[in-house]
Amino acid sequence: MLNRKIFNSLEENNRLLIFFVSVIAVVAFFSVLKLLSHLLIPITFGVFLTYIFHPFVIYLTKRKVPQWIGVLLVLLIVILVIYLSVLFLSASVASLGDKGDFYLNRLESLLTAALAPFNYSVSELLKLLKLQFDTNPESAIKSILSTGIIQSVLKTLSGALNDLLITLFFFIFMISGKTEFDKKIRRVISGGKNDGNNLLITIESQIQQYLIIKTIISFLLAVAISIVYLWFGVDLAIFWGIVTFLFNYIPNIGAIFATAAPILMILLQFEFSAAALFLVIFTVGIHFLSGNIIEPVYVGKYMDLSPVFVLFSLFFWGYLWGLPGMFLSVPIAAIIKIVFMNIDSLKKYAPLIGGKVSNPNV
Repeated sequence: MLNRKIFNSLEENNRLLIFFVSVIAVVAFFSVLKLLSHLLIPITFGVFLTYIFHPFVIYLTKRKVPQWIGVLLVLLIVILVIYLSVLFLSASVASLGDKGDFYLNRLESLLTAALAPFNYSVSELLKLLKLQFDTNPESAIKSILSTGIIQSVLKTLSGALNDLLITLFFFIFMISGKTEFDKKIRRVISGGKNDGNNLLITIESQIQQYLIIKTIISFLLAVAISIVYLWFGVDLAIFWGIVTFLFNYIPNIGAIFATAAPILMILLQFEFSAAALFLVIFTVGIHFLSGNIIEPVYVGKYMDLSPVFVLFSLFFWGYLWGLPGMFLSVPIAAIIKIVFMNIDSLKKYAPLIGGKVSNPNV
């Protein structure tokens, strides 16, 4: 009887010990993610770029093109896209600066019209919000500079450039050695068993498929936005296309910003005209079409995530890694679901992440 009590006591102590060790391990793991964010963020982006572009390298290799040439072509494509994006962003900012007076006056007129039914003036609203506003562009610019916003933006851009260089560095090595690395990792994990090897291939192919399709949809959405905006002469048309592409990776919040921000610009530029009405309907409609029809059809089994899990992932990765973490939150959530869908011991938990898991090995 005494031995039984001692055994139960030891078993209870072991459970408590395992629990506390697990908690400490989780806290330590997340602390490492936070502390090494400056290194882990570019590595993660490098991994995603590798999954997106590696099929192109494989395609070229099968066509008897040397692997190093394929890697070089992919690298040139990525650098060209980044260079053009930065070029268009710089041109957009410059053009916006030239029209600062125009947009400040239009913004004041729009606010005046919106506040008129409430018998409120713009100056009264700004006084209520304890803000200062001047339609003189020079005064407005000085006010912005005094708040430190520009300095913060420049610091962010400088950090983004550093992260970009690290990302490209890791991307070159990852995509160059991915084929051989995959063979080695499958051999180690599967232990020579075909079932384990096939499982890894399935998980990897689904992750790759999700990232490629998501990127293609985001790109086509951005192209459609840019073309229509250019056709109607919307200022910052290419800029809004780039914003659409990037923020399409952020759930809910990203779609709201990518819709509301250009609509505000359209209303300031065209006021309440027929062109503005069409552009507003087009902007809302194409985002609705993409988010509720196109993406569910092509990446539905990966994107059918629980709203609670998506929100948790958004805030969690946003807290750990800032804005880059928010961009990565849904891809990471989708990858977690793919892993859960294909591992028998975890498959029962997959519906908690979202959607129905009827035939995961598609």
